[in-house]
Amino acid sequence: MLNRLLSLTMHFLPGPIPTQAMFRHPSERARLVTVRHSDSLLDQRKSWLLPHRKQYYLLLLLTTGSGRYWVDTVPYEFRADSLFFSTPEQVHAKEEVRTSGTAICLTPEFFALATNADLRQLPFVQHPHLSHALRLAPADWAELRSLCQRLVQEYEQPADLHDELLYAYLRVLLLTLGRRCYQQLGGAVPGPASPSLSARLQAGIEHHYKTLRDVAAYARLLHLSANHLNTVIKAQSGKTVLQHLHERQLLEAKRLLYHTERSVKEIAFELGFQDAAYFTRFFKRLTGVTPLHYRTASE
Repeated sequence: MLNRLLSLTMHFLPGPIPTQAMFRHPSERARLVTVRHSDSLLDQRKSWLLPHRKQYYLLLLLTTGSGRYWVDTVPYEFRADSLFFSTPEQVHAKEEVRTSGTAICLTPEFFALATNADLRQLPFVQHPHLSHALRLAPADWAELRSLCQRLVQEYEQPADLHDELLYAYLRVLLLTLGRRCYQQLGGAVPGPASPSLSARLQAGIEHHYKTLRDVAAYARLLHLSANHLNTVIKAQSGKTVLQHLHERQLLEAKRLLYHTERSVKEIAFELGFQDAAYFTRFFKRLTGVTPLHYRTASE
């Protein structure tokens, strides 16, 4: 049985899950990055136990931490000397959180820049579920803390070549974190190659999983034949195109069943299923239980 959020106080939403915009001070000009260093990063009581998404990527480098932070349907413990990374589509909720450290918010446009194509291949960007509360060694923290100090100082005290230095510090920080993640995950650090076809497919699925429902549609999107796309994706990821698509549809279905009170029929239609009964069979085939059983077992 899933360990659901505190059932008596959790806000189960009757409608869509709200999305939070990136916070900026009223006097601050628009930019692709915001940086904040604080002794109370996530302590706002008004947002505890309120499911929400964020419009931006969030990177937390915690010097102290306590409490639980839920991402989708999984709880994570906030701890000192840890890294936390999340993506715009994930569903968040906090429980009695106390944290301090550095928070870096990055818009999707930041990763869409041609100069940042290599950053999209970092493990915590491609696979954010591997980077929730990732622990870092003391030696790593000394280096990262120094980088954060320079980043925060440049952000708060802009001078000549401000954007260039801010982005340079940020790139060094992200690449250093990527190296640490690869080392902890036992992988090799890749070179600055162009995004793999698997990564391009994932990006396409993220944008179109509610409307494009077959291999041929994604093949057209990527200007390839369906057979070639399936062959390469299987070789690169070990999964077929449909498996990737179904995993994304299933993830969103679980988010909506877990965090909202919307009916199975409403969720089915939101995900592009024309028939609620077909959605139920799809869900049961992939999970072994019906959507209603999944919801009740989570309470």
